Amino acid sequence: MIFNANDHHLYAYNKKDGSLKWSVETGYKTSIPVFVQDNIIYAGISMNEKHQAAQFDLANGKLIKELPFGPMHTKPFIKNGMLYGTAIYDFGCIVAYDLAKDTVTWSRFIAHGLSRQPYYFENKIMANAEANNWVVLSYDGILLDTTCSVKANLFVENIPCVKSFTALTHDGREIKGNCRQVFSGMIFLMCLLL
Repeated sequence: MIFNANDHHLYAYNKKDGSLKWSVETGYKTSIPVFVQDNIIYAGISMNEKHQAAQFDLANGKLIKELPFGPMHTKPFIKNGMLYGTAIYDFGCIVAYDLAKDTVTWSRFIAHGLSRQPYYFENKIMANAEANNWVVLSYDGILLDTTCSVKANLFVENIPCVKSFTALTHDGREIKGNCRQVFSGMIFLMCLLL
């Protein structure tokens, strides 16, 4: 079990007996969980007042390298050697990072949308661009919808078209904002699918 704690450390515990395997100081405090892929941990690190995303070795917690963007705000997605995720990069972007070349291939400004988990589909990405505005991108960072009726009107003027919804269901249907609590004492929501 990997745990990023309030004391600016990253911890690895054995799930079977609860023993500590290793710990490493990151200098970074966050409520965003770490992401593990191919024996590499992706977590935030802070050194000399500079906050970055970083890779750590799952086996021993050793820092592999700092990444060329700020800490990730949502769980990234890895496809064909590229890491896609939201991070502080030019103020708040979805980025495509080439793992082999150690470079950001493209980024798209989404402002505070960086705190909402993107939807990763086989041939497209839907990233939040502030409020309930969602933008559709290819895995090359190209906007897929440029002729639309709903225009971005917040901090993302460079995105001409957005879809407006609260969330998507498992089958891609849009959930609009008309949700209400059904049972008191328990958290159940009833939402209108439109």
